[in-house]
Amino acid sequence: MRRLIILTFLAGLLLIGLVFAESYPPTPRPAPASKSSQQISKADKEKSYITNESLRVAFHQIHTEAHASDTNKKPADWWFIGLTICLIAIGIGQACIYWNQLIHFRRTDRAYVRINSNPPGVRFSDKEPIACTFTIKNYGETPAHITDIFMKAEVTPQRTLLPYPPDFSGTTKYPCSAAFLVRGDSLSYNPDLGSLTAEQFQSIKIGTHTVSLYGYVDYIDAFGQRHRGQFGQNYYAPNDNKGDGMSNLTFLMQKGYNDDKKCPKS
Repeated sequence: MRRLIILTFLAGLLLIGLVFAESYPPTPRPAPASKSSQQISKADKEKSYITNESLRVAFHQIHTEAHASDTNKKPADWWFIGLTICLIAIGIGQACIYWNQLIHFRRTDRAYVRINSNPPGVRFSDKEPIACTFTIKNYGETPAHITDIFMKAEVTPQRTLLPYPPDFSGTTKYPCSAAFLVRGDSLSYNPDLGSLTAEQFQSIKIGTHTVSLYGYVDYIDAFGQRHRGQFGQNYYAPNDNKGDGMSNLTFLMQKGYNDDKKCPKS
């Protein structure tokens, strides 16, 4: 689309140049005087006076008529230049409209991949590793290539915010370069989230601390653009009583932990 705009603009400049070239032809140069004309005698000058005067009058008349003809042509030339400029403006406008439509199509019809926790949510004890099953699903209209998945668990005191931007260090990414999700397709993910100490387990159960699970999925949409869908949820002890088929995790209400953006360069 950018090439179309540039080609339209260059074509317009070429047309304007051609119009100016036709409107203003090069001025003819007078021929140099020959040596024989400089050596004519006084008598010859008197004899040719009438002839030269007639030629001068005739040349003046031709020049006057040509100037009048050029003057009559100029309005038509400027009208043609104006029409060319209008056509260029219309072409650029159409190219901009097509470009905006393409951008809108990419936004509405591209892939949107998210991470969600599966019921019953997070499971942990003071003896077993933290366990949680996640679903990575494409909610968009076009396919997506999954490249990396990252998830970690962090225990923090209640009402304490996690760092912004999120700290994704300390855990190995799970490579998924071969994963391909069409519209509505999904895959399951069971990360290694580590274990809790006995003190952390007790503090979470009595409600003084919480465990937060957060991470991201990196993917490439059908237009070749890289994206990162970020995920963040945390656990509160009262959420264990939600009922069957419900997750005991709730959304992490912090900036940067649940969004979709262009994938940063690695």
